[in-house]
Amino acid sequence: MLVRFESWRPRHEERTLDATAVEAAYRAARDATFTVNDLGDDVLIVAVGAGYCVVSLLTGSTWYHLLASDAAGEVEVELAGQPAVVPAGAVLPQEVGLEVLKRAGDVRSLLAAYTWSEQ
Repeated sequence: MLVRFESWRPRHEERTLDATAVEAAYRAARDATFTVNDLGDDVLIVAVGAGYCVVSLLTGSTWYHLLASDAAGEVEVELAGQPAVVPAGAVLPQEVGLEVLKRAGDVRSLLAAYTWSEQ
């Protein structure tokens, strides 16, 4: 599995990681995205912020947010170096993003294991 890593702090950096390098890069990330299967049919994006992450999945031509709770409303977070508004329940603990990345090769398993909401 190859993962496209992009970071915006302190400057923009982009590189491709193999599965063995993902965990170390993820744990060091504070403003980064990890994209699996970019431009494919099933695309997973984990955006990491300071102490949180937001997970998006494209499958069947539809984008979904992974939800940790049914918290109402929306919140502003920083994603990919820019402010973004996401459902409050889509702001996840950082560890969830790493867990999802480790399972990225099995989209059916991800869909079954987590709660998803159409974007």
